[in-house]
Amino acid sequence: MKSRFNFSIEYSDGHKVDMYEKGLWVSFFRISSPNAERSLYEHSQIPGARLISSRIGVRKIQIGFSFEKGSLEELDSFKHEIYQTFFHSDEYKVVRDMYPGNYLMALQEGEYDIQNVTGTDGEFEIELTMLDPFIYGSRKEITLIGQAIDLGPGEYWPTITAKFTTAASSFKVTHQETGKFVEVKYGFVVGDLLVIDFNKRKVTINNNVRMTAFTLKSRFFKLVPFTNQLTVSPYTAATVKLLYEPKSI
Repeated sequence: MKSRFNFSIEYSDGHKVDMYEKGLWVSFFRISSPNAERSLYEHSQIPGARLISSRIGVRKIQIGFSFEKGSLEELDSFKHEIYQTFFHSDEYKVVRDMYPGNYLMALQEGEYDIQNVTGTDGEFEIELTMLDPFIYGSRKEITLIGQAIDLGPGEYWPTITAKFTTAASSFKVTHQETGKFVEVKYGFVVGDLLVIDFNKRKVTINNNVRMTAFTLKSRFFKLVPFTNQLTVSPYTAATVKLLYEPKSI
């Protein structure tokens, strides 16, 4: 039987480790509250303070484990497997069994100790750090037909795809709330697939990177909280889709 707090780790190379399959019983899994960092202005002649800016800092995850081995030698060897599991040069994806459609990014900072409860049993607690303080959901896909889109309270780097149904010499998508736009100049033909990844700052056409087609006045933009209106030109040349990953705290 798995612990209700069980989770798996997915590394940047695609390799996955399930805690249950690893032989680890997850005793608890606690994510700290958002770390609200505020910049305030105070003046001796003004009561209280004024808010200048806000941001969410890194968050911590406290996780408890226990395990059982057949001998003291096996227990000692297993400790080093555990060290290897949680130490990695890059952030890794953490997916909880309780919420299989969601994930967060974390890594180990500092050190931790694994206690010998008996000659064959061990337990430990580890603290992981979320450099990105958000929890992400499954990727959403919306076909753009000129409608306003309500994305809730988060800000997102979108991905825009355009599958061309007629020939076109350019493609432009404008974010009405900020006035920013991205424009690609290229001789598109029927069947071409354009992908604009705003987070990676990358433009591909038929899976080939084409940054030279990206016009100089173009600016990658974030989708703002709640209502977003995106307009596409030429409107009838392609089937255009917006992809993003919902996030929460």
